[in-house]
This record gives sequence, structure tokens and C-alpha cells, in this order.
Amino acid sequence: MTTRPLLLAIALTLAACGTPQATVTPSSTQPASSASSSPSLGPFACTDRSGGVTNAFADLRAIRVAHQTGFDRITFEFTPWPDAPAQSPVGLPAYQLTQQATARFYKDASGLPLTLIGTAGLKVVFHGGSGYGTYTGSQDLKPPVVLITEVAQLGDFERTLSWGIGLNPSACYRTVELSNPTRLAIDFQTPPAAG
Repeated sequence: MTTRPLLLAIALTLAACGTPQATVTPSSTQPASSASSSPSLGPFACTDRSGGVTNAFADLRAIRVAHQTGFDRITFEFTPWPDAPAQSPVGLPAYQLTQQATARFYKDASGLPLTLIGTAGLKVVFHGGSGYGTYTGSQDLKPPVVLITEVAQLGDFERTLSWGIGLNPSACYRTVELSNPTRLAIDFQTPPAAG
């Protein structure tokens, strides 16, 4: 019978494309994948990076953390902001990722220190993003994965949204921009025997 091998091939393809194996917060009701949301995965690198669409405005809907073979993945899912100016582009808000040698962060605008579990960190800032009224999940996640030890919101003010990611230990990472729905996935490379 050819049905069973076909179903296995589909399941393996979906797993390779980044379908989360565990969800920390409830996922969106939108479809998790589509033909336009399965780009090839690039190499891991240990450098700061940025991306997204300048002047795009979007609302945070969900954050998911999962371990997959070879990496831990955190996914930030967005939906277009309905009150965005008419000429604004649609897409993933411009983002900046900054590596840190410690898991000590500072809350936006107050400047109060926040130390997350871990020995290193990554700060994620979305310019044009916000979670007010759309993100109902925890603002302090402690997922049961290999490297990501804690994820906490640092600020959400005037459409600048920031999160801190505690890591143990520090790890090289890659970013994957996905669509339908709009998402930023950050993959942290895990040791070969992990998971």
C-alpha cells in the first residue's frame, strides 16, 4: 500500500520545515506552514544581525519554543496592525538581535535590571511591533528545551517591542523569516548529542 509511505514522507517534510514539536503558548489559528513559508535553512553564525521590513507595523500573536534535531527554536508570530498608516508596508517588523555575554538585561524605559536564567543572552527588538491586546501568553517563559533557559519581555512601548532570551551556554544561531503567518524563527545550534 502506498498511502503509509506517502504519509510518512509528508510528516518528515513538515518536521524539517520547522513545525514546532512543543508549544509554550497557544498558537495562532492561522495555518502553521505554506509553500511560501518554507525557505532553506541557512548556516549558524555567532554575530549580531538585523532584518525585517522597515516601517512595517505588526502585532505579536504568539511565542513558541521547541527543540528540534540540532537546534532549539523560538518563534515570534505576528499579524498586521489594523491601525497602521495607509502607506505602511506589510510584513515582519524591522528587528535587531544583539548577543550578550551574560543573561542580564535592562527593562525598557525604566532601565531596571532583569537577570534571566542562563550564562549568556540574546536581546530581540522589533521596531514597529507590539503585543498590547494581542499577545495573551506569558511574559516570562521557562521552556523545557536544551539551550533556551528563559524568555522574558523587556518592553513594549510606542511600537518598540523587546524580549530577552537567556541561554546556557551561549550558542551560534540563525534566523528564518516566515510568512503565512508572519513569523521570525531564531534557531540556536545545540550539541550533536542534545535532545
